Amino acid sequence: MKQLNHNVALRVKLTQDVDTARETIQHLQDQLATTSSSYEKQLSTMSDHLCELNDKMMRQSEELEVLRRNKGKRWGK
Repeated sequence: MKQLNHNVALRVKLTQDVDTARETIQHLQDQLATTSSSYEKQLSTMSDHLCELNDKMMRQSEELEVLRRNKGKRWGK
């Protein structure tokens, strides 16, 4: 009888441990999903910003080239 009571108590404890582990896993999965979503948004924002910077640099490069050509024409070079 004593062994049966011990086994029942052990089963209750192990069931509680499994429930706690499942809750922990669910919490970690939720955190992972949130973190992943946040990183994806940040990466998208940074990519958009880099594209804008690249476009700006291309325009400035073209403007500099035009200015260099015009400078050469103005001074007869």
